[in-house]
Amino acid sequence: MSKNALKIAQGLKALTHKQYELMSGTVVPGTVDETKYSCDVLPTGMGDPIKGVMLHSVLSNANGLIQVPADNSDVIIASVDGAGEYAIMKCSDLTKILVVIGGIKMTIESGGVQLNDGSLGGLVKVIDLTTKLNNLETKLNNMVDAWHSFATAYTPGGPVASGLPSSVTDVSGDLILTTRTDIEDTKMTH
Repeated sequence: MSKNALKIAQGLKALTHKQYELMSGTVVPGTVDETKYSCDVLPTGMGDPIKGVMLHSVLSNANGLIQVPADNSDVIIASVDGAGEYAIMKCSDLTKILVVIGGIKMTIESGGVQLNDGSLGGLVKVIDLTTKLNNLETKLNNMVDAWHSFATAYTPGGPVASGLPSSVTDVSGDLILTTRTDIEDTKMTH
């Protein structure tokens, strides 16, 4: 057997004979730390909680799916980065889910969905915006048509006493300005 084949065989043996633990438990109230992405879990049927259980399954990796459990949530934890390094695999009650891929972060909570830091505001309500734009375009088109009718009938140096044609005066009413709340859906911000 070559040296490379021997190393591969030893590596496979080490991987397949490694002890992994899988257990159920409950999140200890007040221990969820969203800055360290950890919490404490009281294993089912055991006396002492396991401290510093990771909310994500890969140590020192900022990318991935992070489940933020609620206090007293039932969880399944596993040792994935070696003995004593536990991570949450599944939980019964979530307060938040974070998805981080490179420089993009999405936060999902009961109040809505946020992309990155949410500083660009809410997404546009496309149907409402389209309706408002269509109304504006219709009003503007009517004004342009009326002006064209007037300009075509106008004779320079002609009698001024007749005033403007009725087609110009029929275009009346103020356009109502669109407000941010008219077109913004604040349940998803980016």
